[in-house]
Formats: sequence, structure tokens, C-alpha cells
Amino acid sequence: MKEVVAWLRETHATLMAYVLALTEDDLLRPRRANWDEQRETRWLLSMPLQHDTYHAGVINHLRSLLHGDDRWRWQQMLSVE
Repeated sequence: MKEVVAWLRETHATLMAYVLALTEDDLLRPRRANWDEQRETRWLLSMPLQHDTYHAGVINHLRSLLHGDDRWRWQQMLSVE
């Protein structure tokens, strides 16, 4: 698991460096999505984030229900590292 987390952090850092280097014009520029539709770069960046956030919420909800209540145990999650 440590190797996976390290890889995710490295990949995230690479992605963030790329995104931070984008200009406002870059963010507004249409690009081809993987389904061959043109979308603004900012949209292509935001959709996976929204998608992952949604699923993280579902996973946390299911975890809470498995513990017998419907509370988000965010403090426990912060100490996972």
C-alpha cells in the first residue's frame, strides 16, 4: 500500500505541475475528449474531480453505514498515513 500511495502522490504532483502551468487561454481552449467531443480544457479537468469526489462520498457513506451509523469518520481518515 505504501508504494501505491507514493505512486499516487508522485502522479498527483506531476498533474498539478502541468495544470498550474496552464494559462487562462489554455483553460478556455477546446480540446478533444476521449469520446471525440470538443470541450474546454477547464471542463475536461473538472469532470474527473467531480466524479471522484462523488464516489469518495459514496464510499465514505457506505463505510459509515457498516459501522452502524451514518456519520463521516473524517478524523480517522486523516490519520491513515
